Amino acid sequence: MLVIAHHWLKMCSEKTGKAIPLLNQVEKIVQFENDLKQHFYYDKGNENFFICNYLSNEKYEDEYSMRILGVKGRKQADIAYFSERISPLVSDEIVICCFPSSDHRNILTGIRKIAQFIAQEKGIDGTDCLVRWKSREKSSYGGERNIQSHVQTMKVFQREKIVGKHVLLLDDVTTSGSSLRAGEQLLLEAGALYVTKLALGKTK
Repeated sequence: MLVIAHHWLKMCSEKTGKAIPLLNQVEKIVQFENDLKQHFYYDKGNENFFICNYLSNEKYEDEYSMRILGVKGRKQADIAYFSERISPLVSDEIVICCFPSSDHRNILTGIRKIAQFIAQEKGIDGTDCLVRWKSREKSSYGGERNIQSHVQTMKVFQREKIVGKHVLLLDDVTTSGSSLRAGEQLLLEAGALYVTKLALGKTK
């Protein structure tokens, strides 16, 4: 979809010159996602990136999966590890958002700390934009794995931060892709230009 949009914007700019500012923005997004593809994996079906597989059945034996558990447990060493892997790829124009916990009271999550750490170096801190206002049962504990169950329990605040901007939406683990797609939907509806979705791990 992004490649198609880029193609038509380029044609429009060449013919009329009116779409040049938007074309420049889209070209930066295309370059960013191309850079991500050089470093991380891309799930074409869900249109999201992930750094490596999360082995849920071997999470206490697999070193990488244990790092993700460390993020969930807010361990500073693991938060720093992922921040340092993502930060060099981010530009100053990107708004860094994070997917909220299923528990609306759990605000200071490990993935939020990663997003804040990255935003201190580059980008714009958008960690207060996507908010869970009502708790839902975790998908890993039997909660529904559908977009609507997330959309109904989340809201977008601080919209001025994301309107017309490229957003990088971070999550710790993706399985079906529904949580990231729900976040993407809400951010786009709130005025974001484009949302790149990146998870630390994809359940295998």
